[in-house]
Amino acid sequence: MTELVLAMTTSIDGYATGPEVSADNAMGVGGDGLHEWIFEGDDIDKQAATNIIDGIGACVVGRTMHDVGIPHWGDVPHPLPTVVLTHEELPDRQMKSDAFRYFSGIREAAARAVELAGDRDVLVMGGPDAAQQFLNAGLIDEIRLSIAHIVLGSGTRLFDNLTTSPALKTVSSASSALATHLVLRTVR
Repeated sequence: MTELVLAMTTSIDGYATGPEVSADNAMGVGGDGLHEWIFEGDDIDKQAATNIIDGIGACVVGRTMHDVGIPHWGDVPHPLPTVVLTHEELPDRQMKSDAFRYFSGIREAAARAVELAGDRDVLVMGGPDAAQQFLNAGLIDEIRLSIAHIVLGSGTRLFDNLTTSPALKTVSSASSALATHLVLRTVR
């Protein structure tokens, strides 16, 4: 059965972006340090990065992440069908590796992503606002959370604005010099 997997990196103080996210500063002020573990990390970090997309058949991103990410990615974020959660009705946008498909409504976006994923899982990438919507709707089965060993002090927190508190159990944890990687399952 296809599951929805939320994968995100936060700072030690819980921020998934720094302040002032923009097209020129996609991760916000200081936010680039969140992903240092992906580019500069050791074998533990490399395995965590591989695990994020392992078994994934489609991605979901929010509109802000889409808009600020395209100039940096030049494509869909991973070579997979990508659903964009948005309030606008837009036609599919074909990219080099696959296409962006635009849906309004959290359940509609999730259903389309599940359909596109086939027998694989769906990766909910964020940003934090989109992730909160999926968490609030009770749609997330697993969280692959990397906690970068940095303090941002401000920005957008991953777990703010939750209207529900999902019960979680730890599946695994690993730590490097740059990040701590957790895999958490939602207890239903």
